[in-house]
Amino acid sequence: MVSQLDTKPALVAHRGYAKNYPENSLKAFSAAINCGGKYIELDVQLTRDHVPCVIHDEDLLRTGGDEISVLDSDWVDLKSRTIGENIKFGGKFPAERLTSLKDFVSFLHKNKDVTAFVELKEESIHRFGSEIVLNRVLSELSLVQDQCVIISFDHAILTELKKISELPIGFVVHGYDKAHHELASQLQPNFIICNYKKIPDEDNALWHGDWEWMLYEVTDPEIAFKWFSRGVKYIETMAFSEMITAINAK
Repeated sequence: MVSQLDTKPALVAHRGYAKNYPENSLKAFSAAINCGGKYIELDVQLTRDHVPCVIHDEDLLRTGGDEISVLDSDWVDLKSRTIGENIKFGGKFPAERLTSLKDFVSFLHKNKDVTAFVELKEESIHRFGSEIVLNRVLSELSLVQDQCVIISFDHAILTELKKISELPIGFVVHGYDKAHHELASQLQPNFIICNYKKIPDEDNALWHGDWEWMLYEVTDPEIAFKWFSRGVKYIETMAFSEMITAINAK
């Protein structure tokens, strides 16, 4: 993790280098690491037969141009589906396929100096329940658990995780308000993660606690340094190469 002596924010590749490569793809993660990335973030949904796969949405419409539901389909029917984001990239990545968490673990195991923030998506938690999601995800991550932080918007699943595991956790908050502050205080996560635009500019004192702050989605290095000066050590961005070049030039 980031040292107290660091003078620059640590950049987290949000769904990999998602500005220039299909999000949540091995190509996007590889590109971020090749740019010098040490932290990556990914999203996990479960299929109908409880196979964890790396995707943000509950269907493939946005990333694959296909209305097929991840949660209502078995992995055998999804593993050959593409996620090349054709509308965004103009068909540049026709062969990029949906990645299973198992394959991501193999990738992460080969990059032992990289930390992954693994987000458990609310749609899968609500459909299958915390026990199934945790059992399946933790089972897959066993080989690389020392490289992982489990994060989620779902306060309940993080509470359950703390009872059964010593893995670090990150609470992704829907809002910067009293209710979420109270939830964070109850949970005592290792990280609090928030959209920086939801924090009032005039609020100079971020919630204090034994946690680190991580803010997303930042694409301006000046904004990254502004928040770093206020105690935020981790900055999430999809524009990874552009941001790390600008940050290192400071």
